[in-house]
Amino acid sequence: MLTRIISSLVMGAAMSALLFLCSWHYFALFIAIIAIIGQDELQRMSTPNRGFASRLFMGLITALLALSPLITQLNLTSAVQVTLMGSLWSLCFLMIAGKHILRPLPLQGSAHRVGVDLLGIVYLGATLPGVLGLRLLDLEAGWAWVVLSMLITFGGDTGGYFAGRALGGKIFGDRRLAPQLSPKKTWEGYIGGVLLGTAGAFFARAQMDICAALTVNDCIALGVVGVTLGVAGDLFESMMKRSAGVKDSGQLIPGHGGVLDRIDALLFVSPALYLYLVIRFIN
Repeated sequence: MLTRIISSLVMGAAMSALLFLCSWHYFALFIAIIAIIGQDELQRMSTPNRGFASRLFMGLITALLALSPLITQLNLTSAVQVTLMGSLWSLCFLMIAGKHILRPLPLQGSAHRVGVDLLGIVYLGATLPGVLGLRLLDLEAGWAWVVLSMLITFGGDTGGYFAGRALGGKIFGDRRLAPQLSPKKTWEGYIGGVLLGTAGAFFARAQMDICAALTVNDCIALGVVGVTLGVAGDLFESMMKRSAGVKDSGQLIPGHGGVLDRIDALLFVSPALYLYLVIRFIN
């Protein structure tokens, strides 16, 4: 427990410095590193016999996709930006296809290996851009949108944990949220998570200037949908870990497991929040 607490404090301090003291350039670099590490964890889980070069190749492709929101900082029309992003996905697919064409053996199981690689770039390449996109919504104050996503995500996780421990099974009986994937998750915990995650959205609205544009309805919608997606993200990673027969995605963070174990819920929340804010305030 002490190791877990110390790790949490170190991660909190590092993230605070990255968000509040550093420019968006450093945050983009951080996202690229997370993409490489996260992809490495995913590759190790799904295909433990993969070599370092193959895992690094996949990590670099994932980092390229994770940094795709940087295209929005170029002085280009929206149509050209969308075209470039689509072309980037096509390029990454062709690179993966080329990798397997050049090294197809053993042919038995080749479809599985290609599928694992494609899952990897979709899972992280389609979600991490949402985190960076939030930061780039405002080059000076975009950190607040990232904090909002974290308040909703970790508020939902914390509220779910304590509500589940205190009330689990006392309201809805033995019916679990997803017993095959996470037997400990309860409906009572889910409701507690929604309440605290929504409270996190209201806190951001009250304390951060850029978030003051959110209405009461915005906060409620973001809380309910955000926490629901966060739970889905956690269950999705649990499914992958159970498929691989491992407890944690990695051992990088003492007491916490791997990077994916810490950001699995955030990966589902951030893209949805980014899309919501773009539709709500930009378009």
